[in-house]
Amino acid sequence: MLLRALRRAHVHSRLCSTARGGTWQLLNRIPTPACLDPAAPQTSTTTFFPPEIEALYRGNQRFRDAVAVSSTPNVLKDLAAQGQRPPFLLLDCSDSRVGEQVIFSVEPGVLFTAGNVANQFHEHDLNSKAVLAYAVDTLRIKHVIVMGHYGCGGVAAATLPHDARDQDDPVQAWIAPIRHIYETSDRPEIASHRVARRAESSPPHLHDGLLRTVHRLTKYTHPS
Repeated sequence: MLLRALRRAHVHSRLCSTARGGTWQLLNRIPTPACLDPAAPQTSTTTFFPPEIEALYRGNQRFRDAVAVSSTPNVLKDLAAQGQRPPFLLLDCSDSRVGEQVIFSVEPGVLFTAGNVANQFHEHDLNSKAVLAYAVDTLRIKHVIVMGHYGCGGVAAATLPHDARDQDDPVQAWIAPIRHIYETSDRPEIASHRVARRAESSPPHLHDGLLRTVHRLTKYTHPS
């Protein structure tokens, strides 16, 4: 399963030669400006980043430049030297469309974040418990926020018919608590939605309001 996922993601390790002694370094671990400068002539011992990785590197440079001319130019140095003491733990969804710092317009060091598919907190999940314990006991977090969003594909997938052959699929296993609530809840709006969905063959609309209700219930209910 993991190998198939890696192949689909086309994960590749790329190498780069540094200026000293031709020492090889993994680009995805230790990027160096000499390797990434588009103006540098390409040689037989130099491999450049693919364009999408190059864009990330340049974006990080622009971020650092913007911080340097902001009202708090030393924020990154201070966080590196003094450690983090964020007031918020934000448990949100694994989603690429909007970043946490962007939607709240906060500086680095304010939000301690952890995300997963359909932003759930499973009491039996070691990662979830470790994140919460570290945030509260070590970082002394004051506020814990569990935040969902419109158009969550994980919640929508939990309302679809489940094929028993997918029981070994990690995504299906992860969203099982949401599916359990959707399939067993006696709340009128969820029950009527189930009946309507059985008569349809198309997937639910990601902005279906009922998905928000199911999502909220998942945060307070867990199948025994």
